[in-house]
Amino acid sequence: MTGPPTTHVASKEELLELVVDEVLGEVWIPGEFTADRWRADMLATSRSLRDTLLRHTWLGGVMSSAGLVYLGPDVMRMIEGILAILETAGFDDIVSDPASNAIFSYVMGSSSSEAALLTAAARSGLSEQEWVDRILVLSRAVPAVPAD
Repeated sequence: MTGPPTTHVASKEELLELVVDEVLGEVWIPGEFTADRWRADMLATSRSLRDTLLRHTWLGGVMSSAGLVYLGPDVMRMIEGILAILETAGFDDIVSDPASNAIFSYVMGSSSSEAALLTAAARSGLSEQEWVDRILVLSRAVPAVPAD
């Protein structure tokens, strides 16, 4: 009886890279790229990345602290897809490369902050709305800092 082939993972970092690659494979990328849909495709891809980060709230922390170097097939598919959306829209490499980095960084940063808040709410045992209400009450209780 033979089982599936075994894969040797050399380190915790390598395992994290493989898991991150697998999870980022969930991000939606259009099947075909057209110039007239580039904005809608970029918005849908960005929302899909956000949704993925909120489903896997640990992902932002791992990506920001692990120093991942492995760009697996799913990460490459995502990066190449984002670039293809911009290039199909007519942006050249000088614009599309930094723009794709800015979009990815923005979505990662804002989603990671949102995921942290959702995690804190879940740990509190309160509903999200109860947690937000409590934070608002507490923030109103703090005296305003006078302007200089």
